[in-house]
Amino acid sequence: MKKNTKKNMKFYAMILAMVLTLTQLVGVAVPVNAAGVKKCSHGYILAGDIGIRLHECAESVCITCYHGHAKRVVIPEKFKLYGRMLPPTQFDWDDGFSENGVKEIVLPDTVSSMGYWDEEDVEDGNIGFRGITFYVHKGSKAEKAVKRHNPYKYLKDNTKLQPVKGTTIKRAVRIEKLAKLTWRRT
Repeated sequence: MKKNTKKNMKFYAMILAMVLTLTQLVGVAVPVNAAGVKKCSHGYILAGDIGIRLHECAESVCITCYHGHAKRVVIPEKFKLYGRMLPPTQFDWDDGFSENGVKEIVLPDTVSSMGYWDEEDVEDGNIGFRGITFYVHKGSKAEKAVKRHNPYKYLKDNTKLQPVKGTTIKRAVRIEKLAKLTWRRT
Protein backbone atom coordinates (compact mmCIF):
# COMPACT_ATOMS: atom_id res chain seq x y z
CA MET A 1 0.00 0.00 0.00
CA LYS A 2 2.89 2.37 0.69
CA LYS A 3 4.26 1.83 -2.84
CA ASN A 4 0.92 2.83 -4.34
CA THR A 5 0.81 6.04 -2.30
CA LYS A 6 4.34 6.99 -3.40
CA LYS A 7 3.44 6.32 -7.04
CA ASN A 8 0.30 8.43 -6.70
CA MET A 9 2.26 11.30 -5.11
CA LYS A 10 4.88 11.16 -7.87
CA PHE A 11 2.12 11.18 -10.47
CA TYR A 12 0.38 14.21 -8.89
CA ALA A 13 3.72 16.01 -8.49
CA MET A 14 4.47 15.43 -12.16
CA ILE A 15 1.01 16.73 -13.17
CA LEU A 16 1.50 19.82 -10.99
CA ALA A 17 4.92 20.47 -12.55
CA MET A 18 3.43 20.18 -16.06
CA VAL A 19 0.59 22.58 -15.22
CA LEU A 20 3.01 25.12 -13.76
CA THR A 21 5.26 24.87 -16.80
CA LEU A 22 2.35 25.36 -19.19
CA THR A 23 1.08 28.29 -17.15
CA GLN A 24 4.47 29.97 -17.34
CA LEU A 25 4.72 29.39 -21.09
CA VAL A 26 1.25 30.80 -21.72
CA GLY A 27 1.97 33.71 -19.38
CA VAL A 28 5.06 34.64 -21.38
CA ALA A 29 3.37 34.28 -24.77
CA VAL A 30 0.12 36.05 -23.83
CA PRO A 31 0.53 38.83 -21.25
CA VAL A 32 -2.33 38.94 -18.77
CA ASN A 33 -3.54 42.41 -17.81
CA ALA A 34 -3.29 43.12 -14.12
CA ALA A 35 -6.32 44.37 -12.24
CA GLY A 36 -6.67 48.13 -12.32
CA VAL A 37 -4.88 48.66 -15.66
CA LYS A 38 -6.71 51.37 -17.58
CA LYS A 39 -6.94 51.26 -21.34
CA CYS A 40 -7.79 54.05 -23.73
CA SER A 41 -10.39 53.99 -26.51
CA HIS A 42 -7.71 52.72 -28.91
CA GLY A 43 -6.96 49.71 -26.66
CA TYR A 44 -3.57 50.93 -25.39
CA ILE A 45 -2.52 51.16 -21.74
CA LEU A 46 -3.07 54.62 -20.27
CA ALA A 47 -0.25 56.24 -18.33
CA GLY A 48 -1.91 59.44 -17.18
CA ASP A 49 -3.30 60.89 -20.43
CA ILE A 50 -0.79 59.12 -22.68
CA GLY A 51 -1.54 55.81 -24.41
CA ILE A 52 1.52 53.53 -24.48
CA ARG A 53 2.48 50.07 -25.67
CA LEU A 54 5.48 47.81 -25.24
CA HIS A 55 8.03 48.20 -28.05
CA GLU A 56 8.80 45.11 -30.14
CA CYS A 57 12.22 44.78 -28.50
CA ALA A 58 10.49 44.72 -25.07
CA GLU A 59 13.11 47.09 -23.64
CA SER A 60 11.24 50.36 -24.19
CA VAL A 61 7.82 51.98 -24.63
CA CYS A 62 6.10 53.41 -27.70
CA ILE A 63 3.85 56.43 -27.26
CA THR A 64 0.73 55.83 -29.31
CA CYS A 65 -1.92 58.42 -28.44
CA TYR A 66 -2.91 61.33 -26.20
CA HIS A 67 -6.25 61.75 -24.40
CA GLY A 68 -5.68 64.91 -22.35
CA HIS A 69 -6.20 68.61 -23.02
CA ALA A 70 -2.96 70.27 -21.88
CA LYS A 71 -1.26 72.80 -24.13
CA ARG A 72 2.19 71.63 -22.98
CA VAL A 73 2.90 67.91 -22.48
CA VAL A 74 6.05 66.70 -20.72
CA ILE A 75 6.81 63.10 -21.69
CA PRO A 76 8.22 61.23 -18.64
CA GLU A 77 11.71 59.74 -18.80
CA LYS A 78 10.33 56.33 -17.74
CA PHE A 79 6.96 54.58 -17.76
CA LYS A 80 5.95 51.70 -15.49
CA LEU A 81 4.70 48.86 -17.68
CA TYR A 82 4.28 45.22 -16.68
CA GLY A 83 6.18 45.85 -13.46
CA ARG A 84 9.24 47.38 -15.18
CA MET A 85 10.39 50.97 -15.59
CA LEU A 86 10.97 51.49 -19.32
CA PRO A 87 12.09 54.57 -21.28
CA PRO A 88 10.08 55.86 -24.25
CA THR A 89 11.92 55.49 -27.57
CA GLN A 90 9.28 56.02 -30.22
CA PHE A 91 6.16 57.99 -31.12
CA ASP A 92 3.91 55.91 -33.35
CA TRP A 93 2.05 58.87 -34.87
CA ASP A 94 0.22 62.09 -34.03
CA ASP A 95 -2.91 60.47 -32.63
CA GLY A 96 -4.70 62.94 -30.37
CA PHE A 97 -1.87 65.39 -29.74
CA SER A 98 -2.70 68.10 -32.29
CA GLU A 99 -6.45 67.26 -32.25
CA ASN A 100 -6.61 67.88 -28.47
CA GLY A 101 -4.89 71.27 -28.62
CA VAL A 102 -1.30 70.37 -27.66
CA LYS A 103 1.10 73.14 -28.74
CA GLU A 104 4.36 71.99 -27.06
CA ILE A 105 5.85 68.59 -26.24
CA VAL A 106 8.96 68.23 -24.07
CA LEU A 107 10.82 65.06 -25.04
CA PRO A 108 13.25 63.00 -22.97
CA ASP A 109 16.60 62.22 -24.58
CA THR A 110 15.66 58.55 -25.18
CA VAL A 111 13.10 59.20 -27.96
CA SER A 112 14.68 58.19 -31.28
CA SER A 113 11.77 57.85 -33.74
CA MET A 114 8.84 60.15 -34.52
CA GLY A 115 6.32 57.99 -36.38
CA TYR A 116 7.27 58.30 -40.03
CA TRP A 117 8.55 55.11 -41.47
CA ASP A 118 9.64 55.44 -45.06
CA GLU A 119 10.00 57.78 -48.02
CA GLU A 120 6.36 57.20 -49.06
CA ASP A 121 5.28 59.03 -45.91
CA VAL A 122 7.58 61.91 -46.85
CA GLU A 123 6.21 62.07 -50.43
CA ASP A 124 2.57 61.87 -49.28
CA GLY A 125 3.07 64.62 -46.73
CA ASN A 126 1.98 62.33 -43.86
CA ILE A 127 4.80 63.45 -41.67
CA GLY A 128 5.26 65.71 -38.73
CA PHE A 129 2.99 66.77 -35.91
CA ARG A 130 0.88 69.66 -37.14
CA GLY A 131 1.12 72.84 -35.04
CA ILE A 132 3.32 71.32 -32.30
CA THR A 133 6.77 72.54 -31.27
CA PHE A 134 9.08 70.02 -29.62
CA TYR A 135 11.55 70.87 -26.86
CA VAL A 136 14.72 68.73 -26.85
CA HIS A 137 18.26 68.75 -25.49
CA LYS A 138 20.95 69.68 -27.99
CA GLY A 139 22.79 66.62 -29.33
CA SER A 140 20.26 64.07 -28.03
CA LYS A 141 18.54 61.24 -29.91
CA ALA A 142 15.31 63.21 -29.60
CA GLU A 143 16.85 66.17 -31.46
CA LYS A 144 17.82 63.91 -34.35
CA ALA A 145 14.33 62.37 -34.44
CA VAL A 146 12.37 65.64 -34.58
CA LYS A 147 14.88 67.55 -36.69
CA ARG A 148 13.81 65.97 -39.99
CA HIS A 149 10.21 67.18 -40.22
CA ASN A 150 9.08 68.92 -37.02
CA PRO A 151 9.64 72.36 -35.53
CA TYR A 152 11.77 72.23 -32.38
CA LYS A 153 13.53 74.36 -29.80
CA TYR A 154 16.33 73.55 -27.41
CA LEU A 155 15.87 73.18 -23.68
CA LYS A 156 18.12 75.64 -21.87
CA ASP A 157 20.06 73.10 -19.81
CA ASN A 158 20.40 69.39 -19.11
CA THR A 159 18.42 69.40 -15.89
CA LYS A 160 15.71 66.85 -15.21
CA LEU A 161 12.45 67.37 -17.07
CA GLN A 162 10.29 66.51 -14.04
CA PRO A 163 9.99 68.71 -10.93
CA VAL A 164 12.01 67.68 -7.87
CA LYS A 165 9.96 65.39 -5.67
CA GLY A 166 9.72 66.29 -2.03
CA THR A 167 9.82 70.07 -2.44
CA THR A 168 6.84 71.61 -0.67
CA ILE A 169 5.73 75.21 -0.43
CA LYS A 170 5.56 76.29 3.21
CA ARG A 171 3.86 79.62 2.68
CA ALA A 172 2.57 81.83 -0.12
CA VAL A 173 1.82 85.50 0.51
CA ARG A 174 0.31 87.84 -2.06
CA ILE A 175 1.14 91.54 -1.78
CA GLU A 176 -0.56 93.62 -4.50
CA LYS A 177 0.98 92.37 -7.79
CA LEU A 178 3.83 90.45 -6.16
CA ALA A 179 4.01 87.07 -4.48
CA LYS A 180 6.39 85.79 -1.82
CA LEU A 181 6.99 82.04 -1.65
CA THR A 182 8.77 80.12 1.09
CA TRP A 183 9.72 76.47 0.50
CA ARG A 184 11.40 73.56 2.19
CA ARG A 185 14.70 72.37 0.66
CA THR A 186 15.17 68.72 -0.22
